[in-house]
Amino acid sequence: MKQLFIVIVACAALLVACGGPEAKFIGTYDGDTEISQEVLDILRASAAMAGENADEIIANMQNATSSMELKKGGICIITSEFAGVQKTEKLTWSVNDEGTEISIKMEETEGSAAMEDMMPGYTDALVYAVSDDGKVLTSEDNQFRMKITYTRQ
Repeated sequence: MKQLFIVIVACAALLVACGGPEAKFIGTYDGDTEISQEVLDILRASAAMAGENADEIIANMQNATSSMELKKGGICIITSEFAGVQKTEKLTWSVNDEGTEISIKMEETEGSAAMEDMMPGYTDALVYAVSDDGKVLTSEDNQFRMKITYTRQ
């Protein structure tokens, strides 16, 4: 009985020391986005209706950059630059028990409620599949209709 108790305490201490499945993902990742043809078509149609240059909008999207930092305590910081404007957002993240998926969720704001009306699912968590080596996070079937990939630095 005493040996069983020691084994249980040792296992619990090991789990706490290792930080659980989240620990191996803490770090900084570089982002890349592939814009689907569906999104390109929507952008072209919207720009035409607004009398704007679709090629410029698309070029800005294709040249956008982002990085993501996953921190302890479920904090996620995403820094992006689009059309010369830098933006930093604080989000939350979690990993499933198997360590095969990471979910990233934005905080809901007044602005996100308006976006939710235009794009149902906008405020849902983005789910990223984790590569076998744990260094690449990919979200393909998401509400933004884009392939979003983050690769660990």
